[in-house]
Amino acid sequence: MPPQRRNPCHRYGLRSKGPVDREVFQVLDTLKAVRPSKVRPVKRPKAIIHRFTTRIKLNFVTLRNELLIREEDSTDSSSTSDPDSACDSEMEVNETKTFTTREYPRNCRRLNMPIRWLAVNVATQEKVPLDAIFDAKYMPLDDDAEFQDRVGQWQDLDAWMDGFMFDSLTSLFNLSSSDNEISFQEDCYLPLIKASLGKCDDGIFFRHCIRRQGFNDTSGRQCFGFPLAVCVYKYRLGQRGIAQSEITPLLLQVNLGYEYNSHREQYPAYILSQRGRNFRFVKATMTRQEVERLRDKETLSGKIQVQRTRAFNIRDRSGRREFVRTMIGLLRSFEDRPEAEYPMYTSQWFFREKEKEGGGERGEGEGEEEGGEEGERGGERRGYLYRIIASLWPF
Repeated sequence: MPPQRRNPCHRYGLRSKGPVDREVFQVLDTLKAVRPSKVRPVKRPKAIIHRFTTRIKLNFVTLRNELLIREEDSTDSSSTSDPDSACDSEMEVNETKTFTTREYPRNCRRLNMPIRWLAVNVATQEKVPLDAIFDAKYMPLDDDAEFQDRVGQWQDLDAWMDGFMFDSLTSLFNLSSSDNEISFQEDCYLPLIKASLGKCDDGIFFRHCIRRQGFNDTSGRQCFGFPLAVCVYKYRLGQRGIAQSEITPLLLQVNLGYEYNSHREQYPAYILSQRGRNFRFVKATMTRQEVERLRDKETLSGKIQVQRTRAFNIRDRSGRREFVRTMIGLLRSFEDRPEAEYPMYTSQWFFREKEKEGGGERGEGEGEEEGGEEGERGGERRGYLYRIIASLWPF
């Protein structure tokens, strides 16, 4: 007896009593052929854009005794009596520019400037590719001599603590760097006006930054250039952490770039953000119109676009290797930035030994304490500084 032929109804579990057209089975066969596989394809991470608004509170803090000391130093300083001719032409500034503090009289709270709020609309783009931060042509290959040398030096990581990561990076990238080369530097000062680059007048100190630094044989002092990137420690997660730790140095870089050249269409700014053993490369861009609105006394608001890469976990050996590769590419890209060709200035103010006693904070100038208590707390640098308080509200 020949074998019984199976009806297509058995193949799809259909009822055999009712007539089924052949076209129905053709459609079912087509759908079965294009059924997706159970293996999920690997997708590239898409950049996610978040928008929020932050308010930055600038509160100028000073102490009377520190002011007297600084006035004595400025009187006895040779830079005021015999200024450098090359720097003097570059350091002329109009006193009516925004953010200057000379026009505000001192008040009973020892504040040289009234409380001012800057409203900044921030659009952050997370997990952007590295070519969005700098051109991929600067990225070193595996056989690059500098890359292999620095990766080989940076292996004993377990002996270092999180609080000294930037110190370790400074030692790593400054070990073989020559004079006037862009690299990590300590005690970076970002002023609000270009004329205060070599002084401690109105601005914020950061513990580490990336800039060009050399030695002036004539004056016997260190000379430094434009801060190309700032190193910060991100204390909080999410938008509040970005607002408190990253937005302020980005705005200061953009504002200082506008001080040098007010005719550019866009002004970039860079920071190296650390949280624990994770590092992110952050780039911000602001148009000339937004910078002018931010500097305008009537508006004091602007929009800034922030791009943040994925986190590089330097605890992992492969993550540490890729971080060093990206860091070398970033330093090489800074060589072609127009900010790297800005004139270098000689430092006119140095920390006193008593101000260094007890260490210091990480240098971001952040906090929520009153200005009068700032100078009395041990372990913090005294003098002129701005206290930053950032808060969020719906965009």
